[in-house]
Parts: sequence; C-alpha cells; structure tokens
Amino acid sequence: MIIYAHRGFSGFYPENTMISFQKAYDVGVSALELDVQMTKDEEIVVIHDERVDRTTNGIGYVRDFSLNELKKLDAGSWFNPLFEGESVPTLKEVLKWLSRVERKMTVNIEIKNNGFAPQKIETKILDIVNSFDIIHQLVFSSFSLDSLNNLRELDRNLSLALLIEWNNNYSVEVTIHPSASV
Repeated sequence: MIIYAHRGFSGFYPENTMISFQKAYDVGVSALELDVQMTKDEEIVVIHDERVDRTTNGIGYVRDFSLNELKKLDAGSWFNPLFEGESVPTLKEVLKWLSRVERKMTVNIEIKNNGFAPQKIETKILDIVNSFDIIHQLVFSSFSLDSLNNLRELDRNLSLALLIEWNNNYSVEVTIHPSASV
C-alpha cells in the first residue's frame, strides 16, 4: 500500500509548502500529492486553490500574480503563526528538493489548469520535470481529461490518473470524447 501525504503533511503544517513536504518525508511517508498552477508570467507554482485567499495573506487568482508577487505572500501564518514566512513554492523548488533527498518518494502532481493557457501548462510542467532525473517517480493527475490528453501527446510514457468527483447518487459521470486517447 502506498500512503500519500496529501498536500504534504497538511494536517500539521501549511499545505503545499516546503515545510509540509519535508515533514511528510521526515515521518517516513513514501509518496506526496501536490497541486500545480501557472502564474501570469507562466511559472509553475505549487498551490491548491485557484485563489490565494485561503492559504496566503493575499487576495486574488493565482493566474493574476507574477511569481515575484506570489513569493512575497505569506503562505504559512494562515495555518499557525509559527509558520509565518513560508512561501508558495515553485514546482522546480520542490523537484530540486526531491532529487536531493536520500529516500526516493513517488509524487502525484495534480494539474489545476482551470482552462487557463491550454496545453501550455503541461508543456511547462514537462520542461521542468525533464530537467531532473525523476520522471519514474511521478504520476500526473487532473480532473481535466484535456490536460491528460495533452500530456499523453507530449510523452506517451507518463503515468497518468484521471480524477473524478462523485455526485449525490454515489455514481460517476464522465464524458469521454471519441478522440480521447488517455
């Protein structure tokens, strides 16, 4: 069984931050789940919500911030004042850390593209990932079948996972287009 630390060790540390990932590693978790989005200057950052309001001291959509602007936000004190100064990490920062830790971990990178810059986010993610020798440790997931299809077109060997939501009748509704190849 693989146990994933959802957004890092998010029950005890601010989600999707470096301290949350490090603490998950420290307790021996074998896999991480993290969420990525693209900034207005097309940088890939690790943050769950479309808006920064819940997990930082900022207000607005991630896509409306530059990386420099996001880095100035506090992504820790919303959780606990002890974590004041934690920043929104980039995917590159997380993968750099991951490539240096002694014990290898599986990472589920959930793509949150929300229709912003179709296919560009997937290309940017793979450019970053391919600069590290960890592709075998990664799973890419999304609620967007289009994102997964874009990834499949870019690299046929990636591990992909389609995320789904349950409706009130405990059934799943998925529309798959005839051209889908995932």
